[in-house]
Amino acid sequence: MSAPTRDTSITFPRRAIGDYAQDIQTRSWILPTEPLEPTAAQILRYTQLEIARLVRLPRGWDGGRAAPFHPALGNVALRLVQLLTTRDGLATPQFSPTPDGGVDIVWLAGGNRLTVSVELEEIGLYGTLADGADAFTRLEHTWFDLTPDGFQAAIEDARTFLEKISGSVRHQLPIQ
Repeated sequence: MSAPTRDTSITFPRRAIGDYAQDIQTRSWILPTEPLEPTAAQILRYTQLEIARLVRLPRGWDGGRAAPFHPALGNVALRLVQLLTTRDGLATPQFSPTPDGGVDIVWLAGGNRLTVSVELEEIGLYGTLADGADAFTRLEHTWFDLTPDGFQAAIEDARTFLEKISGSVRHQLPIQ
């Protein structure tokens, strides 16, 4: 009977996110040479995967009476992320289902938060600063009309806020 193998850093491939050198002389972060900034295309692909995960949620996914994610909102959520993510290197969104079949899309960066709440009746866009102060609040009841003319002011506020707060991003989507 052979002894169990012990995994070491030699048996694992090098990760793209950097490693911590454990030797006593160094004890420092060894970072990759390229910055880990996701492209807009990578964020959209990530969004598609998250929406696909949400669509598979059953009724009662919360252990109670939560409605399943409404499939029509998937396209709306994807379009909103596409409208907001117009350049590379922005913060990566997080997706949370809501009990009534919607989704909250949240970008967190340096204590600041951009929240896009997508529901059947409305879309809410909220910018919150690190100190808890509101940067802006927009409620739109015509989510089915995400044309540049019908939604432009709200999208511009959210996009500008996202670009501003993304400068303080520390952890971003791993490049795959």
